[in-house]
Amino acid sequence: MDIKGILVLILVFVFCNQCETGTDGVNSLVSIDQSAPVENCPNGGITVYSGLDLNRNNILEPEEISETTYVCTGRNALLRTEIEPEGQNCKAGGYKIFNGIDNNGDGQLNDNEIQDTLYVCHGKSVQQLKIGDLSDPNIVVVDIDPDTLIAGERYEKDVIYNLDLDNDGLYDLRFVSWIEYSPSYFKGWSKVKTHRSSVYVSITDTSDFPKIHKQGDIVNNLNNWESGEFLLSERNRVIVDQGDTMYSHEWYDGIWYNISNKYLAVRIDKESDNLYGWIMISVSDSYAIRVHEYAYKQ
Repeated sequence: MDIKGILVLILVFVFCNQCETGTDGVNSLVSIDQSAPVENCPNGGITVYSGLDLNRNNILEPEEISETTYVCTGRNALLRTEIEPEGQNCKAGGYKIFNGIDNNGDGQLNDNEIQDTLYVCHGKSVQQLKIGDLSDPNIVVVDIDPDTLIAGERYEKDVIYNLDLDNDGLYDLRFVSWIEYSPSYFKGWSKVKTHRSSVYVSITDTSDFPKIHKQGDIVNNLNNWESGEFLLSERNRVIVDQGDTMYSHEWYDGIWYNISNKYLAVRIDKESDNLYGWIMISVSDSYAIRVHEYAYKQ
C-alpha cells in the first residue's frame, strides 16, 4: 500500500481529535508506539493511540484509549517520529511523523530522505458533562415540583410538552404522548422530538432509541448523537374473540417501557461551543411520561 495514502487517513484522524474544544472538560491525548503488529503492517510501522484524559494526569492510560490506528511503511520506506511542542502545528502539542524512502539503505530516515511531514496532535479541553452531578457549580438545574405528567387521552390529539433546556427562550425538545383503545385493542406510545437540527439526543450504539443514562454517566462528543423524532416506548394489545375462546396478543417497541428516574442526554450546538444537558424522566405503561428535572452545563 502506498505510504502517502495511509498518512492521509491519519491526518483526518488527527483533525477529528481536535474538532471539538471547550473551556471546561478533559483533554484528548495521543500516544505513539514505535511498532505495529505484523498482521496490520507487514513491512513495519507505528501504532497511534488516542482517547480522553479522564483522570487528568496528562498521560494516556491503557483504559483511556478509545481509538487505535496503524501507520504502515511501504517497501524500502521508513517512518520517524519526534515530539511536537505546543505551537502553530499542534496547539496542545503532540507528535510529528516523517516518512520517506531509505535511499542509502542504512535503515534510518535521514533528513535529506524525508518526503512528507504530518502531525498527530493532542486536543484541548473536550467539553463533557457528568449526568446528575449537582456538585458542579457550572450546572444549572431546574427541579420540576410537582412533576410534569404528559399522558395521552383516548381519541384525543397528541399531548405535547415543550421544553427549553437552557432557558434561552427557544424550545429545544418536545415530549409527545398518544393513546387509543377500545374493548378489543389498545395502542399507546411516547416519543421525544428535537425542535431544531442543532439539538441532539444521545442514542444507543445499536438502535435509534434514546439511550437510558444513569447518574454518573459521562457524555461528550464521543456519544452517538442524532437529531429528529425518537420513540421512547410503545405498547400494542389486540383481543381476538373466537367464540368460546378469547386470545390476547401484546407486543412492545422502544426501550423505555416502565423505566423510572433515568436520564436523557441532550446536546445543543452553539456558535462558540457545544452545550450538554440532561432530562430526568419516567415512562409508565408505554405512553405516560413524567418529567422530574432538567439541567444544562453553562
